[in-house]
Amino acid sequence: MLHPSPDHPVRATLDDLFRRGLARRPDAAALIDPPDRMTVTDGAPRHLTYAEADRAISALAERLRGYGLPADAVVALQLPNTVES
Repeated sequence: MLHPSPDHPVRATLDDLFRRGLARRPDAAALIDPPDRMTVTDGAPRHLTYAEADRAISALAERLRGYGLPADAVVALQLPNTVES
């Protein structure tokens, strides 16, 4: 676990926070669609648990690596505010 000090402040990344949630409660809801999802895109609102989101994120990362992108590549996405994004 990271411990901040005045000389060494620790800033958790989004990945750090996600991994903490995954470790603590893998079956808890991690991503939830907005209630108005159907006005933005097709399909009813849905949610993913931390474990489901982790699998989806890993699959996307693997696909990007398959395209030849290095692990530290910056990738931009433009998607509506849904679970998929």
